Amino acid sequence: MEHDSSSDEPVAERASRLLYAAQAQADRLREQTQREVDADREASAELRAEAQRLHDDIAGRHAEASRLEEEAVRRRADALEEAARRLEAALAESERHRGR
Repeated sequence: MEHDSSSDEPVAERASRLLYAAQAQADRLREQTQREVDADREASAELRAEAQRLHDDIAGRHAEASRLEEEAVRRRADALEEAARRLEAALAESERHRGR
C-alpha cells in the first residue's frame, strides 16, 4: 500500500488541529491551576494574618493579666501592711489601757 503525499495531508492537518486543541486545553488548565494556586496563597496569607492578630491579642491579654496580677499583689501587700499597722496600734492602745 502506497501513500502519496496528498493522502497524508489530511492526517497532518488533523494532527495539527489535535495538537493545537491539546495546547489550548493545557493552557486553560495551566491558567485554572494558577488561579487556584493564587487563591490558595491568598487564603493562606489571610490565615497567617489572622493567626498573627490572635497571637498579638493573646500577648496583649497576657500582659494585661500580668499587670493586673502585679497590681493585686501590691494592693494585697498594702492591705497587709495597713492591717499590721492597725494591729500594732491596737496592741499599743491595749497596752496603754492595761498600764493605767
